[in-house]
Amino acid sequence: MTTMAPFRACARARTARATLAACATRTAVAAAALAAAACLALAAGCGPFPYDGRTGLRMRFESDLPWGAADTLRVWFTTPAGTVLGSMQQDLDLDMSTFGAWGFTVDAYAGDVTPGQLVINAEARAAGTVLATGTADATLVSNRISEVTVLLVPTTPDAPTLTAPLTVTSAPTVTLSGTSVRGAIVRISGGLVTQNTPVIDAFDGSFNLDVALRPNAVNTFVAVAVGTTGAESAPSAPVVVVHDDLPPDPPVLDPLPSVTGTPSVPLSGTTEAGAHVDVTGGAAAASADAGTDGRFVAAVNLVPDTTNTLEVTATDAAGNVSAPATAVIEHRTGSVSVDPLPPYTNLPSVVVTGTAASFGTPIEITGGAAVASGPSDAADGSFAVSVPLITNMVNMLDVHEMGSAAGGVVVTITHDDIAPPPPTVNPPATPTSAVMATIDGSGEAGAMIDLTRTAPSAFSGAATVDSTGAFFVPVDLAPNATNTFVLTQTDLAGNVSVATMPVDIVQDSTTPDPPAITAPPPGTNYTNLPSVMVSGNVANPGAGVMAVVRRDGTEIASTGADVTSGAFTVTVTLNPNTTNTLEVFSRVGASDSGVAIVTVIHDDVAPALPVGALITATVSSCLLSTTATVTGSAGAVEAGARVVIDPPAGGATVETTASATGSFTRTVNVGSLPCNSSVTVTAFDAAGNMSPALSEPID
Repeated sequence: MTTMAPFRACARARTARATLAACATRTAVAAAALAAAACLALAAGCGPFPYDGRTGLRMRFESDLPWGAADTLRVWFTTPAGTVLGSMQQDLDLDMSTFGAWGFTVDAYAGDVTPGQLVINAEARAAGTVLATGTADATLVSNRISEVTVLLVPTTPDAPTLTAPLTVTSAPTVTLSGTSVRGAIVRISGGLVTQNTPVIDAFDGSFNLDVALRPNAVNTFVAVAVGTTGAESAPSAPVVVVHDDLPPDPPVLDPLPSVTGTPSVPLSGTTEAGAHVDVTGGAAAASADAGTDGRFVAAVNLVPDTTNTLEVTATDAAGNVSAPATAVIEHRTGSVSVDPLPPYTNLPSVVVTGTAASFGTPIEITGGAAVASGPSDAADGSFAVSVPLITNMVNMLDVHEMGSAAGGVVVTITHDDIAPPPPTVNPPATPTSAVMATIDGSGEAGAMIDLTRTAPSAFSGAATVDSTGAFFVPVDLAPNATNTFVLTQTDLAGNVSVATMPVDIVQDSTTPDPPAITAPPPGTNYTNLPSVMVSGNVANPGAGVMAVVRRDGTEIASTGADVTSGAFTVTVTLNPNTTNTLEVFSRVGASDSGVAIVTVIHDDVAPALPVGALITATVSSCLLSTTATVTGSAGAVEAGARVVIDPPAGGATVETTASATGSFTRTVNVGSLPCNSSVTVTAFDAAGNMSPALSEPID
């Protein structure tokens, strides 16, 4: 492209009222004043110049900069390589007061310029300070007016808005939406990695971005808008999305009567707070929603005069579905009907209510601390009998009509008046920049955990201990303060523990988020290896960012994180045969991020030989049976061990998992004439250590 010949220009407002004659007059005056110098003559309030066969540009200037903030718009032209065309006298310095709003148009034409590509550059200024800049490519076509829009982006934008379509999800990503100034870059942090998206050149400055979530964690997102000079806006209001792809534990069901004569029963129990509960196996499907305390009650219609096997599942807020829990109840027409009892109590007695099959017949109840009896109403058969309970024992109460030959209804209630110990709290990640955190630990299965923030301001939360003994309480954090919490647990009988020692979490808005750990997986991990590899992504990738591992207050390992993705892997030597609680954080200079917790239990001690005196391998017939039932009573193997059973004569190996008491049972194929052979039982602990093998004769 040759050197730019003098431009002649005419500017107009969005609603032009001046005449072309006025525009021409003002242009002539300006040209005369600049004499023969290369120049641009301007006129405000004019319409586009008429087509006269010359080459020209029609430049529309748009911006989200508030109108009136700038007093001058400077425009100049360069080649695509950046060479300024002509002298600076060819710049347009437009008085912004001439125009009424963004969206105004400046018409210009080039004298003898060679058609081709050029770049329009623009700056909006106030008292010489640049407030917004923009560029646009343009094409000059011979004997044609080319139209182009120039978007000026503020050098320091206002804070963007940010929203999420949901608060809990099991999906690996979520689509975040928001608005910002057009042309800016929006940077979103708080997920698995920091991600950028350009704001589309739309009328409303909207944007959408699919962001990757830190797995099974609270993701607190904030967005900043980056202006044309690289300056960042203030952050948006935080948006919290919890990722959860772990199914809840099976619901814990309250005991049902063994038999009932009523057409429906209330099936109750505990599950994850807020979960949706579905019940199948009765006359029709039933459902209920758990409350904030995890309790639920579903009315279940029964198939008459048969045994109803009910399957109960829980679906959490993220859509994960638990394995089923099972309850069995027989419906028998004409049987005594007993109203549900609380499964646990710390009271010395319980009142059993229900309806007799034969109205007016006395009711007798056995199985408590003493035999109890009382009348039933002659009009409707209702009864209420107070039964003393055996202290701190399971009471199996047999409820029947006095003198009746029909079998009674057995209901179970556990007496417990011993307070539980305080819950055990895992060390929380602190400090943190997140506005929410999760306090977790262990307690009695089914117990209610009550949490109170004692400083700097009041906050309370609650959760139910699941069937594995674990609990998780989400908490809000007061900003830029030390948040102090205490916890108690209330067992199923209503006994309350003493409070824990104070648990502190420091919230610091200037602290980067903790690293997102990808390995080992969340929860407690077991290994018999001397070291473990910890992998993840720091939340603040860049030059000089380190991933650091600390244990018991001492830094034990570190490595550099990838400058782009933030990925890291560091090898950590474990303390042998103990729990290693690893704190993982990022560091830039003297600044540390929040902490992610990794728990690894090292165990290289083999389980003991399975206890033969507590294990049997039995068949129903030494001549006819081809399967044997291998049973271990409590204490037979290590609690939770993987039990491998090898049958005789090359049969298929089977596996099962021992209970928390070390008991197990499993059926194995043993071939013909099994009583002349043995099965081999081996136990593997959670770390993979193998016990010696036990040979157990089949009988």
